[in-house]
Amino acid sequence: MEDRPIPELISDLIKRARTERGLSQTGLAMSLADVSGQDTVTRSEVSRWERGKRIPTRHWLRWLTVVLEVPLERLECSATFSRRFRTVKSVADVLPMVGGSAEPGAIPRQTSNDVTINLEHDRDTFHTPGAK
Repeated sequence: MEDRPIPELISDLIKRARTERGLSQTGLAMSLADVSGQDTVTRSEVSRWERGKRIPTRHWLRWLTVVLEVPLERLECSATFSRRFRTVKSVADVLPMVGGSAEPGAIPRQTSNDVTINLEHDRDTFHTPGAK
């Protein structure tokens, strides 16, 4: 089995690529507005993307490719991985903790250690053609 890169959350990818290019969040928003011809993206929206509060739509992924010089396939893979991670986390937040004694109807508190992701499975699921 060949080594494949572990998928990265879109929030981490955007922040890393932005800082590598020396852009502030405002600078990224302004660059996106310039290339897209739309001024609907703001520093606040970029901040939401980077904090994982929102995931950019395919429309903005296309423009992020241009500004951040990251292949569209990689951005799409990270966005898909982030959506999957968000779903897994939200399901885990409402399931009873393993071995816990929750009262019926109670929503147990979760810690970040309660959610695990099978990285081997994710490597196969989110394989980007041509990635090594």
